[in-house]
Amino acid sequence: RNFYMYWSDWFGDPLVAGPTVDIPAFRTLHPSLGAKTSEINCGLAAGACRQEFVNGVIFWTPQSGATKIDGGILGLWNASGGNYGYLGYPLDTATWSTAGGGGWIQHFANGQAQWSTIAGGRLVSSASRNRYAGLAGHTGSLGWAMTDQRAASAGGAEQIFERGAIYWSAQGGARAVTGGIQEAFVAAGGLTSFIGYPLGDAQERTHNGGGWAQGFQRAAIYWRFGAGYVMYGGIREEYDRHGWSGGELGWPTTAQDCGLTPAGCTQTFQNGVIVWSPSTPAARIDGAVLATYRA
Repeated sequence: RNFYMYWSDWFGDPLVAGPTVDIPAFRTLHPSLGAKTSEINCGLAAGACRQEFVNGVIFWTPQSGATKIDGGILGLWNASGGNYGYLGYPLDTATWSTAGGGGWIQHFANGQAQWSTIAGGRLVSSASRNRYAGLAGHTGSLGWAMTDQRAASAGGAEQIFERGAIYWSAQGGARAVTGGIQEAFVAAGGLTSFIGYPLGDAQERTHNGGGWAQGFQRAAIYWRFGAGYVMYGGIREEYDRHGWSGGELGWPTTAQDCGLTPAGCTQTFQNGVIVWSPSTPAARIDGAVLATYRA
């Protein structure tokens, strides 16, 4: 009874082939692994087993059966801590994708390893992992990972991809910033600027000609027709009060200008202007009054 209990706990159903059958059978299907350099070791956490070969390692778990790690991904996995690292055991064998110039993808219990032709070996894990998967991974709007996830300002994190980035903060969680909004964010200084981390995902708005908007900790970025504009402070509050891009002002058409004399800021929209100064509340000017004001 004890033998049955331990076997079932470590290796699964005893009526189903276990590691001593699956690993040799898997090795036969993958001769590129080369000759074995160790025996099967089943003393790993969570009932896992492994066997080392000249060109890779075969793992066996009760959940995934036999899988292998080899090539550049094996180096990534070892660098992340191997058996004791945060990635955990492989869930599948690496597969080749032709997207974006091509690359290898392998999924692990706690992340994903990539080896792409444009960026080499990268890991997608932790805060970035679920958001990246929700955006269709390397075949989606972000593309291949260009960096690993790294610590950023104010205790947050960032990871750069082909066509955008994923930022994590305690306030906003993991959020993707892509396309023209990412270009405007980087041009304004990115995480080194006052804008801060994104608090939500970009939203498409179809009114007044359509465009995209995304909110950040201390600003919002609006993008349409190839141009992105940062909005903040009193002008942003006044814009919100008048219905954002769905209101009578429409979309911003210029950047916020705070180089006025005396001190103040102004920003132009499709159908008006908002002006603000430290000594007066933000004000919307439009219609016939705007024509006279400009004159």
